[in-house]
Amino acid sequence: MGKLLSAVSLLFIVIPLMIAQENAKPQISVKPKKSVVYYYDTMRFVRESIKVLNTGGTPMTIHEVRSSCGCATAAVGRAIIHPTSLGHIYFNIDVSRLTDSVMRVDYYIYSNAQDSVLSYPVYLHKKQTQKH
Repeated sequence: MGKLLSAVSLLFIVIPLMIAQENAKPQISVKPKKSVVYYYDTMRFVRESIKVLNTGGTPMTIHEVRSSCGCATAAVGRAIIHPTSLGHIYFNIDVSRLTDSVMRVDYYIYSNAQDSVLSYPVYLHKKQTQKH
């Protein structure tokens, strides 16, 4: 009887700890949820940045940021983001060879967060320069 009581008591301790650990995983949140960038046809590069927040209970590590286009690169301001802390990701897009007036570039943020890969869209809108 004593062993059964110990086993049951252990379950009441282990299961809540497992649930708490699951909830403590890092969680990624970005602001804004998407970027819309307007640029002139005479521009060569556009730059954009986003804020990255860890809303989980343990440190989040951003391992890598990839883009859907060879024209785009990214830099991570802080690879390790502690709970409730803020980081930044900086995007750089070469628009000099883009031919469409509207284009979408997706960035893929790889981390140890609960959603291990987050897709982030950047919408590009080309404006014609005014000739005088």
